[in-house]
Amino acid sequence: MADGFREENPFDAYRERVDRPLVRLFREYGSAEWPWFVAGVLSNLFGRAASLVPPVVLGAAIDGVFGGGDYDLLFLPDAWVPAGDAERFWFSAALIAGAFVAAALFTWIWGVTMNFFAHNVMHAVRVDTFEKMQSLDMTFFDDKQTGEVMSVLNNDASNLEVFLDNALSDAIRIA
Repeated sequence: MADGFREENPFDAYRERVDRPLVRLFREYGSAEWPWFVAGVLSNLFGRAASLVPPVVLGAAIDGVFGGGDYDLLFLPDAWVPAGDAERFWFSAALIAGAFVAAALFTWIWGVTMNFFAHNVMHAVRVDTFEKMQSLDMTFFDDKQTGEVMSVLNNDASNLEVFLDNALSDAIRIA
């Protein structure tokens, strides 16, 4: 960097020609992996739903078993709910434990499926990048340093991998 000006990278022109890179990434590379992505999103949704069960059950148990009020669980038919206080207490404990197990299971499935998605997309990108580099004319490399080409390939692929592994998964998890 000289005199406050940023040195022009020869790959910047190629990057600027790509319109909506994330859409292109998902369209070209993620479309073959959509079952993993959908499974990840659904498991995240079910895991989030399972994590909401314990507070609801705990509230019903406090009201119905300890407070003398109604033991009302909106998501279960009344015929499934035991009649006695001791039975309701153990039923509530079992529901809460089951919800924790279900949330943990769905969270694990979410992690595995999103990793499969991310790594399969990364593999396809790396293979295509290698094949493209192999097909380029030697004149493409005349004005470029070998380290510069390797740096762009390695850094951009690593940044994409971090995005797919962490940022995309976290964005889905937050949503």
